[in-house]
This record gives sequence, C-alpha cells and structure tokens, in this order.
Amino acid sequence: SYQPATTKELLESHRKNVDIQLIISGKEVMHIADVSRLSLQQEYDADKDVIMWNMPACTADISMQAGDCIVLYPENAHGISANENSNQQVLKLVGKLKI
Repeated sequence: SYQPATTKELLESHRKNVDIQLIISGKEVMHIADVSRLSLQQEYDADKDVIMWNMPACTADISMQAGDCIVLYPENAHGISANENSNQQVLKLVGKLKI
C-alpha cells in the first residue's frame, strides 16, 4: 500500500504492456493523457518498459476507489495523485498484459 502524493507531477506510459489496475482499498485520482499531446521528460527505458512525460495543463481525471478497475494502453500516459478529500493509504493490484 502507499499514500498518493497530493500533486500530480509526471505521467508514464509503456510500449510492451497494457496496465490493468484494480483498487483494493483507498482512493486516488488517475490522470490520463494521450502520448501524442505530451512532451518527453525521460526517454524510453526498455528494461523497465516505461517512458516518462511532463504533466500537461489538462488531463482526463478519473476518481478511483475500492472496486474500480482501469485498463491503460500504450497511448494512455497515466499518473496518480491523492483524492482531494482523502489522506488514506491506497492498496491496489497492478497487472501487466504483454502485447
């Protein structure tokens, strides 16, 4: 489990895997943006299958809570922050589906 930061800083995306995330307990906000609209912060790391992107001015923000699941494809850069009314720990299951 972890406690999400209160501010959003960077987004990440993957080339070889689809992320499947299931919130077990707690709440967080998932920030999503299409990678074609982002500026690169860190080049692709093939060992970790991750690209880091600078946070844009506008993202699609989804409030996630226990029982919620999201599927994130390679074009979906994503990052999290704390739900503005919640200071609780978050426990989630993250699966990777190789594509």
